[in-house]
Order: sequence, then C-alpha cells, then structure tokens
Amino acid sequence: MVRIASSSIKQKRRKRLLIVAGIIFAILVLLFLLCLWVANTSLLRITHVSVSGENVIPQTSIEEVVRDDIVGSYAGLFSKANIFLYPKKNIEEDLHRLYPTLGSVDVRALDFHTVAITVAERTPSALWCPSADSTQCVLLDESGLAYAHAPEYSGNVYRVYLGALSDGPLPKQFLTPATFHSLSALVETFAKKIAPATITTVTVDEHNDVRLSSSGGYEIVFALGESGGDIFQRFTLTLTAAPFTTHALSEFDYIDLRFGDKVYYKLKN
Repeated sequence: MVRIASSSIKQKRRKRLLIVAGIIFAILVLLFLLCLWVANTSLLRITHVSVSGENVIPQTSIEEVVRDDIVGSYAGLFSKANIFLYPKKNIEEDLHRLYPTLGSVDVRALDFHTVAITVAERTPSALWCPSADSTQCVLLDESGLAYAHAPEYSGNVYRVYLGALSDGPLPKQFLTPATFHSLSALVETFAKKIAPATITTVTVDEHNDVRLSSSGGYEIVFALGESGGDIFQRFTLTLTAAPFTTHALSEFDYIDLRFGDKVYYKLKN
C-alpha cells in the first residue's frame, strides 16, 4: 500500500480550482468585452428619429429631446445610443415635462437604427380660472389636468371650473381624475336637463360643495362626494313638486340639494 501525502492532494486540487477559476474569469472578461463592443458598435447605433402624430410642436424640437437623451453612456461604458439600451423612459418623461400639451407619448425601436416617436396632443375639455371674471385661465383635459395657459376666448367656448389648484408650474391636477370625470359627466347631465339655459361656471369650494351657475341666473348646489345619480334623481323629482311646477327655474336664486330628501330653495324677490 502506498500513501500519498494529503498536502500534495490539496495542492493539486487547489491548482485545478485556480485553473478553472482562471478559465471562468477569462470567459467572463471576453463576454464583457463582447457586450461592450455590441453596445458601442455602429451596427446598433441610433442614427434616425421618426416623429408622427398630430401636434403643434415642431418635429425638430421632439427630435432634439431624443438626441440629447441618447448622448453619452452608462457608467462611461455602454452607449445610450444603442438601440437596445437607449433611455426610453427618460425620453417619455422629458417630452411630457418640456411639452405639457402632449397627452400621450409612445417611444419604440423601429429598426436597428431608428427610434419612432408617436405623440398626441391633449384635447381641452374645460377651463380652470382663479375667478369667474379672470382672463388668466388654464386648459383642462378630460381628466382635469391643468396643462397649458389658455388664450382669451370670446363667448362660452369652454365651461369654467373654479376651485383650489396647487401652486407651481404646469401641468397640475384639478381634483382627482376620477372625481373630475364624474363631476363633469354630472354637469353635462344637468346642462341637458336645464336647456336652453347653460351652465357657465362650476365652483368647488373648500368644503367640497359644488355650485353650478347658470345663464338663467340661478344656482344648483350639491355635495361633491355624493353619488351623481342620486343628486340628479333628487333634482328631477324636485322639479315635479310645487313651487317648481308653477315657477320657471329662472325665478329661483338657488336650489340646494345637499340635504337628502330635504331640498332648500329661494325664489327671487
């Protein structure tokens, strides 16, 4: 029987492990260098920006934002202009920040050298104003986002909303998107019911009470947090009771629907 020293066996095992580790390390280095080459090769470099969609923002301005965002590299190694590594999210965020009138921005790779940008303008649905007679108003989209200063309109082009709006640059939110959507739908329902009179302003006060001011000279008051269906049903039933059956709505100062089955009103003197 021959005994081999255990220290000799350990040395051989350690040598094999070092060789294997060296091979793995070399493979990893080669893979890293290959990835680095792929990331910076001109074969995958963005050279064109395609912009589509109806908008008033010049295409060259949108292209400039994209080209600025793909300058440089990640950690000084991987090019941002690589079609697989370009900062898609940053481009979308920068376009929304610089051009608040953009409602949607879609960024995608069209081929190995082209990034396609599809944009759509926000559609104004109402105005927010600091007061009923102010001309310093902003446009609201269908979600209640105040996104751009409004030009001076003649006539009632858009319905005017009054209420608290946070300080700071645009865009900023009036109410919440869900609340604004529900409120604007209820306002439209009221507008159809009281036609030919129109609703000129919608005021939301600090107590979350809503006042609809009409061209007929009367107001409809209700609580913002209550179901729109319940509010409108109460209003409809109210119109079937005295004194509303014997007086036109224009003869009232206000109709207050905030107190459940009890409806308060005031006739004009």
